[in-house]
Amino acid sequence: MILCRRRINPFRFSLIALFIAIIGLPILYSVAVYNEHINAFFPFISSFGVFPPEKYGFFVMMTTYSIFNTAGNWFWFQIVKTKISNMSKSLIPLFINSIIRLLMTISGLCLTGLSIFDMEEYNWHHYLMTVCNFFCHGLSITLGGCLMLKYFEDSHWFWCIRFTMTVEMIFSAIAFVYFNFTGLPRLDTLNIYRMLPTDGGYWEFVYCAMAEWVMVATCIVYTLVIALETNKYGKSLMRTVSRDTSTVQLLRNV
Repeated sequence: MILCRRRINPFRFSLIALFIAIIGLPILYSVAVYNEHINAFFPFISSFGVFPPEKYGFFVMMTTYSIFNTAGNWFWFQIVKTKISNMSKSLIPLFINSIIRLLMTISGLCLTGLSIFDMEEYNWHHYLMTVCNFFCHGLSITLGGCLMLKYFEDSHWFWCIRFTMTVEMIFSAIAFVYFNFTGLPRLDTLNIYRMLPTDGGYWEFVYCAMAEWVMVATCIVYTLVIALETNKYGKSLMRTVSRDTSTVQLLRNV
């Protein structure tokens, strides 16, 4: 089993993804603002992938983040699966864990797709992938929190953080969709990426961008939570497996 290989630190995949997001976003924002491609006041993160040169960095950031984030989540799924199998014979929690695995895999594909299909030429497809990504994250956070609370010891703090993230995702997603649809009929601007306060739909799209930033920040925090949970409970499982192996060896020697 891959969890038993001591040379591998599974939580590092999520940490690398976290590092990519924390370093990449400010750099892309600075480059886009410096080149006057976007407004400095709450631009859409998706607008980073429209104009060169930042769009190339956006592609690299989104692709590498999705790869490492998905890999980190798959290690988390394996830890949860092993823990559930040791504590319960019910197939329901394993099925829920499989749903989370599927959701986060779809999320990874959406993140890659967002870096390929920009909001300039593929606006509707880009919007659908954005909503799908946030939906997958929100549902995964909630379902994963239920499994953590049920099967893992000392997980109350993780559950509280997950609950807070779920609330943030719900309200931010509602605001994102609402202001997007209310802003479109009022949209009256020469450049949607550099709108003026006097342009029609300006404040609706500012609020929509704010909601997007909150959801992206929540996804980044979720990556950190996955790293911490993987590190804590992965080590615990490895110690348990090591003790069980030692016990079996002693019994064989006797």
